[in-house]
Amino acid sequence: MGQSTGVAAPIAKDVSPGEDESVLAGTSARHPRAKDLTTFERYRMHVDWLERHLDLFTPASSTLDAEAEITQIQRHGELALAFRTRHCVEENAEFGAATSWDTWLRAIIRHLESPAVRERARSRLATAHAWLMPYVVLRSLGLWQDDWHDATLAIAEEAGFPLASEVVPYRRADQLFFLGMRGQDRAAELKGAIGATYLASGPSVIHADRDAAYSVTHTVLYASSFGLETVSAEWPFLSAAVAFAESALVRFCRRRDWDLVGELLICLNLLPGADRDLIERAESCFLGAIREDGGVFASEATAKALGAMTPLTRSADFDATDHTTLVAMFLAANPRTRAAVAPVDRGGVLQEAFRVRVLAARRRAITFLGDPSRADEAPRPSSPAILTWDDVLTGDRLGLTGALAASVRELDDPVIVIRLAQSLAAERDYGNLIRTLGWIDELSMWNEDTLACLQLLLDHQTSNGRIGLLSAELEYADEATSASVYRVLTSRFVALCDSILVSSPVR
Repeated sequence: MGQSTGVAAPIAKDVSPGEDESVLAGTSARHPRAKDLTTFERYRMHVDWLERHLDLFTPASSTLDAEAEITQIQRHGELALAFRTRHCVEENAEFGAATSWDTWLRAIIRHLESPAVRERARSRLATAHAWLMPYVVLRSLGLWQDDWHDATLAIAEEAGFPLASEVVPYRRADQLFFLGMRGQDRAAELKGAIGATYLASGPSVIHADRDAAYSVTHTVLYASSFGLETVSAEWPFLSAAVAFAESALVRFCRRRDWDLVGELLICLNLLPGADRDLIERAESCFLGAIREDGGVFASEATAKALGAMTPLTRSADFDATDHTTLVAMFLAANPRTRAAVAPVDRGGVLQEAFRVRVLAARRRAITFLGDPSRADEAPRPSSPAILTWDDVLTGDRLGLTGALAASVRELDDPVIVIRLAQSLAAERDYGNLIRTLGWIDELSMWNEDTLACLQLLLDHQTSNGRIGLLSAELEYADEATSASVYRVLTSRFVALCDSILVSSPVR
């Protein structure tokens, strides 16, 4: 056996009597002043919550079935990454004065020394690196060395693992990142793996799903030493990462998906040129989700579901909270970049071919509305619209109740408005998308991101001129309701076309 710098003593559960069976009343209450806490106070609060739940991050492996093993591997690995962050950031005077990571170290070592982990990793070489990733973290920090685990990893690598496993590109980057932590020179391969990820393909944000968003956040983390370094300004995928993360941030803030909001905030704080106004507004929303006990539910939907459980067991609460609380700790710990905001790509004036298509779409829409005499009329200019941050977060589906028709202009940041448009396009919320495109200033209208949103509207015009493809909201609506909705959408589209064509003549 190897030597350890710490004794793997048993870790006592820091829970109140009976807390294993149910959570005390008030656990899920929101922190009344989370937004007023300093970064260090929030960091310490999340660390304390995680420390109170170390026993659930490292349960006895012998009690787990095959499915639970996968969850355990993932949770133990995430705890090890959080420990790595603690170890690194707490050397900073701001964080180091009132913290101690010895309890976490002992918990991780205790788990790695268990016969179940030692023998399962050796007997299942395809997953050996996943089981022993926490060991790789501790060894890279110079905190623990174990001959058996070193031999297991060597045997697995001789057999071709983990690279023999077929995985999606960002998971390949994950493998190479940790092989690099083992002291292997994998920089070129890691760069290649990142170059094959979803982010590197130049994805359309408005067609991305939740899995794609997680792929992008993890890709950014591998490019930043898993959140310990700011991404280089020369990183070839920087502009794509900023654009994707900003748009996804608005989209998932609207959904109150705090787990993804937290990961996106971490990444945007690591990306030079990200829009600070958007980050600070979204971070304020995230802070409002922090509970009094320091935990953070994965989403508002999760909080609502857990609130209906009586009694709420400690393990159920942990399942709904552990990852997002880790994310909150990373967010409080990760570096902030203060690079200048990247300028919006203004592009040129509208190209003739695109203008012809907009004109044709306008004519079809007017015909659908039953007013063909308007088809050859000159476009009519529209008055400027208005937008607030609350509108960004609470705009109604289809935009029919007027929730976006605010009366006070608050947002002058074109980046936020463009990211809102992308979010609405991704949600296929045609009504609010049309309205939001009307808020975009003349120059910003013609950058690539905005044109993609307008392109979606053009692609989703039916052959008879109607705007809007069949949606979940209208699938079971009666004919009169559907007809009314489509008329409103198409009429607003005509007004948007008028605005575009009047403000952006071809030169």
